Amino acid sequence: MLDSRAQPMLMLRSTGARSGKLRETPVATVPVDGDRFLVVGSNFARETHPAWTHNLLANPDASIIFRGTKIRVTARLLDGDERAARWPELLKWYPAWADYTEVTHREFRIFELDPRHG
Repeated sequence: MLDSRAQPMLMLRSTGARSGKLRETPVATVPVDGDRFLVVGSNFARETHPAWTHNLLANPDASIIFRGTKIRVTARLLDGDERAARWPELLKWYPAWADYTEVTHREFRIFELDPRHG
């Protein structure tokens, strides 16, 4: 996986919203608060949300592989003040997301992936 300190990546393993099948997608991530991750559904500024965001909305229980470790997570869509508070932190990791917002009218979905224990 193309992972660097400047732009960490994870492999998202989610359940397809319509198919119910396991889907794997490499996604850029921002690690936060030690054991949580933020992911942004930028879809390279295309006019549609990426499929993996639909999957997380329909089935928030997922798993990730991050730097060789498999972690079970629950995805939570951020909105309002919480989304606004996280956006500057995300731009520190990947400033191009700001450029993407200039060429699309949709608001990118931002999810926090929280580890599930037990």
